[in-house]
Amino acid sequence: PAEWVELGRSSLLAGDGAAARPALLRGRTVADSLRNGAMSIAARNNLAIAARLEGDRDEAPRQARAALALAVGAGDSAQAALCAQRLGEVHLWRGELRETETLWARALTAAGNGSPERVVSLELNLGAVAARLGNLDAAEAHFRKADTAAQRAGLEGYRWLVPLGMGDVAERRGRFAEAVRYDRRAATMIDT
Repeated sequence: PAEWVELGRSSLLAGDGAAARPALLRGRTVADSLRNGAMSIAARNNLAIAARLEGDRDEAPRQARAALALAVGAGDSAQAALCAQRLGEVHLWRGELRETETLWARALTAAGNGSPERVVSLELNLGAVAARLGNLDAAEAHFRKADTAAQRAGLEGYRWLVPLGMGDVAERRGRFAEAVRYDRRAATMIDT
């Protein structure tokens, strides 16, 4: 099943959901028949991406939910974190910010002390969604946690996103001079 899933993923990387779908469906069928949970989860997660690329607003969450259910059923917290993050991305694409926030918070909890990149990414994403929802204090808290986690893990490539997010929060608060300072700081961090 891994070969089929990888074949589908290569089409996804090219942005072609329609080309990815047949290989991913075959990979899912084979993985299910072999009771290969990891490949079943991967196939469904990637089918969710394919459906999103194709604009299928019903199939994308259906596949992502199925992947999450399998990961939770298997007791695999790393896979559950990935699947909750993916389902959150689908809801974001659908414009469903509250669902996105709930799923990304779930993904963050499931990620626990796992991949530092995932933790930083989720904190940044949660900050952005909280800002869009008008929860500006929560947004700032997420951005600060992202910065702390990035510093601890030596993930300097993520750190410029923190002042960018903080600038968005400042702008939403009507603090335009502060927003400009944050944005300049982000630009300086990118240039170094």
